[in-house]
Amino acid sequence: MNEQDIISMANIQKDWNGYMAYKIKPQFVSPMISESWERSINYGLNPWASPHTIKNIRGSYNCLHLMRENNAKLIDYALPLMKYVCSIIDDIACIIRDNTGFTLYHITSPEALKTYVNSNGLLSDEKYQGTNSSSLALMYQKQVSVCGCENFFMYYHRLSRVASPLFDNNNQIIGVMDLTCNGYHEDFPIFCNVLDIVSRLINLCYIRDNGVESTDLFTDILDSCTDACVCVDYDGTILNCNTSCLQRWSSDTKQSIIGLSILEFLDLQEWTTVSFHPRPIRHLEILDTVNNSNSIITINRIDKPMEKECYLLRFRSEIPYTDNPFALPIAFEETDSVHFLSQNNIIGSSSGISNIRNIIQKISATSVPILIEGSTGVGKELIAQAIHKESEVYGDFVAINCGSIPASLLHSELFGYEEGAFTGARKSGSIGKFASADNGTIFLDEIGEMPLDMQVSLLRFLQDYTVTRIGSNQSRKLSVRIIAATNRNLDKEVQEGRFRQDLFYRLSVVRIKVPDLTERREDILPLAQYFLDKFSMKYHSSLISFDEESKILLQNYSWPGNIRQLQNVLEQLVIFSNNDTLVCKSLLPDFICDYTPSSEESIGKSDDKINSSLHNMETNLVLQTLDKFNGNLTQAAEALGIARTTLYRKLKKLGRI
Repeated sequence: MNEQDIISMANIQKDWNGYMAYKIKPQFVSPMISESWERSINYGLNPWASPHTIKNIRGSYNCLHLMRENNAKLIDYALPLMKYVCSIIDDIACIIRDNTGFTLYHITSPEALKTYVNSNGLLSDEKYQGTNSSSLALMYQKQVSVCGCENFFMYYHRLSRVASPLFDNNNQIIGVMDLTCNGYHEDFPIFCNVLDIVSRLINLCYIRDNGVESTDLFTDILDSCTDACVCVDYDGTILNCNTSCLQRWSSDTKQSIIGLSILEFLDLQEWTTVSFHPRPIRHLEILDTVNNSNSIITINRIDKPMEKECYLLRFRSEIPYTDNPFALPIAFEETDSVHFLSQNNIIGSSSGISNIRNIIQKISATSVPILIEGSTGVGKELIAQAIHKESEVYGDFVAINCGSIPASLLHSELFGYEEGAFTGARKSGSIGKFASADNGTIFLDEIGEMPLDMQVSLLRFLQDYTVTRIGSNQSRKLSVRIIAATNRNLDKEVQEGRFRQDLFYRLSVVRIKVPDLTERREDILPLAQYFLDKFSMKYHSSLISFDEESKILLQNYSWPGNIRQLQNVLEQLVIFSNNDTLVCKSLLPDFICDYTPSSEESIGKSDDKINSSLHNMETNLVLQTLDKFNGNLTQAAEALGIARTTLYRKLKKLGRI
């Protein structure tokens, strides 16, 4: 940011502070922005509101699915372009909304996956979100940028956003596209230009009514990236490249490169493996044979509208930093809403939860099918969301309950159908859940309830990841991760012939067993405290903690409904609390206060205490022996009568190595 930009941003901040606090007429912002500030104040919005109190109007998943169906053509044209842009521009979020401001898709560049809150289903309306680029672009029917302090809410001052309205062949507004970045980005003018190109391409799609074939506009987008970029097809043949790539390989024209094999420039002998990989490959280090130097590249699969898939190879100078400083802890609960938490945000310190965290970390970079097993209410869907988030895929997390959909409709729900495919079919058809999850994750809950004939179709899909809509003869290859969950014993279901053995083996490459809440009692109070904080904020309660008696009662209860039941109990007691600051016995339901542990549970607790005492004794003995021999592992192991490798493992588990 140059000196002039700094002065400009400082003046805008003065305008914002003066208007919001004292209603001083702004001098440096445009009339469009100042008028939007005035409307936002008149709507009763608080410019200093915290993110938890900003009113976010978000549709349910069913509403989101319906809105996507109603805007299928816009999505078909826009989504590949969004992925294309996010592949070549760092640290941005690209958002497509309909002509009411309803968010249809939100994707980010790979480096920004953990930075921007997923806004799918969110209504971007000035009445709730204050001054924002999407609302203004729809209102004024032109490209609008809102940077830093021009945003109404102070919380959004860290964002710069530009939005362009999208028009069909009749010049009617059909939606709006938004590019968002953190702070003021020095390349923000380039973002505005790229968005203008994308909006023109979408308009061209509608005019031709069959998508856009190769055009110079694609090259203009590619040239906006300062890194060397090259597009190749499924076989590794070069389709296009940008100016930076020509300079890197000392070539005069693109025609001298296009049509050649990428293997002539890069040591990518495993290209077949790369192209078959079902998700973008990050940070692959390869040899650039032209310059005889090792290079870091990212490979993203992209789809141009109405064209076959291709791959974008982008040369990087370093591996981008991807941590999110704004991440908030999210409870390990099961819910219908999508939180997109990561494994680091899971609440719980028990060995069972720690083991699940380790599994998530190890499998996130793979694409293997996963089977999550556990009782009702233990949080199976939240584990699936954590895997999706850690995988850093830019597609959606799509959940479907296999037990809640009639068997006759399940196939069409999963695989989609064409217009008029059957009686009662929607006029616009349906893309299906699998296609909705392309480049993302599909979560098949209650997989044990799936009918046997449907299991055959799922097995066929798992063989080549290809779907064919009902009523269509065209197949589409997808890149989607399958995560299934069940509260049934599938091993027993297979033995009794109610679940196909071959499908079971396909789905259970990795199995995750989620323990009941009573099997990890040390997590009960941290979870209870989380829910207490959450609902106290929601219902403006003064409750802040638990007294000792209520803690004992919560820990002793059996919790047959697991975390979902715990959540419901905490929400109920917060609602019916008065001006209390501590949760006491009188606020707890009678079934918890009157609960008496069974003899088996009492024995189990005694065993837990004995095991804990033995573990502490062993830990003290190991550490004392190690101190006695001044940290010499060999001598300490001999004195303890165990192998040196065993001692090493114990010390590593204790965090001493």
